[in-house]
Amino acid sequence: MRGRRVAPDENGELRDPVASPQDFKDSLVGRIPKEWAVGTFDNAIGQPGGLTIGPFGSNLLSSDYRREGVPIVFVRDIRMDEFIWTSEVYVSQKKAAELSAHSVSPGDVVITKMGLPPCIAAVYPEWMPTGLSRLT
Repeated sequence: MRGRRVAPDENGELRDPVASPQDFKDSLVGRIPKEWAVGTFDNAIGQPGGLTIGPFGSNLLSSDYRREGVPIVFVRDIRMDEFIWTSEVYVSQKKAAELSAHSVSPGDVVITKMGLPPCIAAVYPEWMPTGLSRLT
């Protein structure tokens, strides 16, 4: 199967677009299984604005960092399929309120935009309090 794109079915079995073209359709991203759909992140998560990024530049400075308060999530805290909070950096409740559009809550999926490797994701754990994303 090397070089051929395959897609698992509902039972995890691989489907082959060459052997079973009737099971696939054309889309904006190429051939996909006929029951799949192409959409936006907002559609996938079911709410507009449900995908946000961290605050930019002067909105959050190192001088805002505290030893206690609301935790900040950095790229370095996200590992492949795992969240390990090593940053131990906080901001005040007041600063967190100012940046509430960038909040992250337990159960949210956090995705890195930068870093190596880029675009890795993990679930923000239930044991963490609501925090701020600094994943720019």
